Amino acid sequence: MGFAGELTTIGLSEVFQNVAFNRLTGVLTVTERGRRAAVYLDDGMIRAFRPDTDRTLDYAAIAERHHVAPSQAVRDAAKRRRRRTLKEGLRNAKGFDEVRYDAAVAAAIKEEVILLFGWRNASFVFEESRPRDGTFDKEQLGCDIAIDPQTVAMEAARRVDEWETISHQVDTDRDIFVPTDVPLPEDATPVMCEIVAKLDGTRDLSQIIEDVSYGRFEVLRVVASLSEHGFVVRATPEELRARAHEAGEKREIHRAVRFLESALQMDSTNLAVREELVLLYERAGRRTEAANEYKRLGRAQEDGSSTSKSLGG
Repeated sequence: MGFAGELTTIGLSEVFQNVAFNRLTGVLTVTERGRRAAVYLDDGMIRAFRPDTDRTLDYAAIAERHHVAPSQAVRDAAKRRRRRTLKEGLRNAKGFDEVRYDAAVAAAIKEEVILLFGWRNASFVFEESRPRDGTFDKEQLGCDIAIDPQTVAMEAARRVDEWETISHQVDTDRDIFVPTDVPLPEDATPVMCEIVAKLDGTRDLSQIIEDVSYGRFEVLRVVASLSEHGFVVRATPEELRARAHEAGEKREIHRAVRFLESALQMDSTNLAVREELVLLYERAGRRTEAANEYKRLGRAQEDGSSTSKSLGG
């Protein structure tokens, strides 16, 4: 037994409400334009999630971000995993917090399910039966996870309301922000302080999201708020180049390199930045990177020359 429909007619929140209210057990599959994701619900609660591609959740990264065990123990368990789950490999590790690990995996699943609410032109099928072996990641099935789908729907609705405000301050995860001279208020939250400390111009938002345990939406929400109140500002290639010069004068060569790499990430056509990056790679003793960057610079200069000639320059 089961039911199916179009999310343009029946909202995903209604689907979840029906499953939760009737305490159904089965697999909800959502499809849109060739992509497909699945949610396993047991007795009306979310137990596992299968992403829309062949990718899987990075459980080692999740474990490290949430400090469920010493970092080295997580890396060792990940290397020895083979047919075992990461959780099974960590059980004998000193300092492993199993409850925290289950909560971290559950939080990751919740974030993935919330993304399904953005699939506007999708269809769905709910099959009322236990999933076949191998359908869902045994790492998730081995955790004590029971997420109320109605709380997920409520969180998704809240985020829809906040996205417009966020989009005024943040364009994409690839944006790079830096602090301004405006000091944070005394009542700044630990989350705000941690994120500002990481907005140093050497990493974009996607890298910071991977480095903290708050989730993508929360990081973007905090950055948008910080930007709106003038505590941080979206960096420009010119500003990052200026910061690289300052770091170079202080003999902080590796930091200067990261600034120029970020500037090139924002504008890969800036030959002046690329030239300076080659020199900094050489000063840092990074000969391989210097050689590779020199080749890119040569090709870029040749392309520019060819373009100029074709235009009659």
